[in-house]
Amino acid sequence: MHFKKLKWPEVKALDFGKLIAVAPLGSIEQHSLHLPLSVDTDLITELSERVESARPETVVLLPTLWLEHSPHHRYLASLSLEIQPYMEVIKGLCDSLIRTGFHKILFLNGHGGNEIVTKAAMRDVKTKYEGRPELQIGFASYWALGRDTVSPIRESPVGGVGHACEMETSMVLNLRPDSVEMAKAKTGGPFGTSNNYKRLDAQYAPPVYFVDEFNDISEHGGIGRPEMATPEKGQKFVDGFVREIVEFVDEFAKW
Repeated sequence: MHFKKLKWPEVKALDFGKLIAVAPLGSIEQHSLHLPLSVDTDLITELSERVESARPETVVLLPTLWLEHSPHHRYLASLSLEIQPYMEVIKGLCDSLIRTGFHKILFLNGHGGNEIVTKAAMRDVKTKYEGRPELQIGFASYWALGRDTVSPIRESPVGGVGHACEMETSMVLNLRPDSVEMAKAKTGGPFGTSNNYKRLDAQYAPPVYFVDEFNDISEHGGIGRPEMATPEKGQKFVDGFVREIVEFVDEFAKW
């Protein structure tokens, strides 16, 4: 069910012990030369809505939070909150959901920059509600929760699935083809055998963490191989991610 469509007496009548509040996290930020700023918000909204459609008796879907933590894109284009304000938004959302009666919350993330700050905010929430073991708050980026989907579909090497990449471009080609300018899509990011410590990919965790601005590591704002994207791959990515997210929702609902 969609939280925003309920009337307040319907909210009060919910059996919260059987429900998961799913909060999609998106962004409005540059996605290279060939994709619109809304990619992360569009993709996580679509995935979340399909998950809700698959499990309407379990998922209470919140509106997508499009305002993100994205200072690393600021020299190109982004709408962003700094760390502390974004943490306060996440903590305030948790407070609201807990006061409403929810026991289980899942932040379903579509933008990498949200990861560190959301997890930090969740730590504060856990401390605040010490002594409430029934409260379970999770966080998952869709490409991590759907990790088994990516490898069989991608054709690019490590470094090819990053930002405005083979995966994201394929998904947008499938869902919103009119918004893609494939003639402008081109490889970007830190490739090369000498760059293993700074190589970026959704399926690769570099051993050393760096704070970089996007314009320092990509001249056009993309990381990966978007030229390898196709609508057919996009359909496979979407279907696979939804399937794996639903699998987790089914498991989480039992906890």
